[in-house]
Amino acid sequence: MNPIQTKPITVDGLDRTQTTARHKLPSWLNYMKDLQGGVIHLTGVVSGTLGHADVHSADHLHCTIHVHDMNFFQLMMQQGSLGAAESYLRSEWDVDDLVALIRIMVRNRHRLDKVDNAF
Repeated sequence: MNPIQTKPITVDGLDRTQTTARHKLPSWLNYMKDLQGGVIHLTGVVSGTLGHADVHSADHLHCTIHVHDMNFFQLMMQQGSLGAAESYLRSEWDVDDLVALIRIMVRNRHRLDKVDNAF
């Protein structure tokens, strides 16, 4: 097994008006960094890697999310998956492989259900 190394997550672009994101985002990212069955790379105002996967596995999934606007995280923490979808429609983030992202999220739905209810 040759797992992808997890990079530390760094956050740029949080200003004082984004208090929800400022206080809750580190907890959310720490919870999500242990995704299983795939790897999500974050770029843009947030950078790092979420998840673990064997790169030699036949079902290895990976994608890169480019975050254009911190409002993405604010909406996601306030409205869960629906907020993430709304933010996507507003072009606040994009992803290089939407199908892979959805498959990773489905593989981790138990974790996402907890996140939707916890934050």
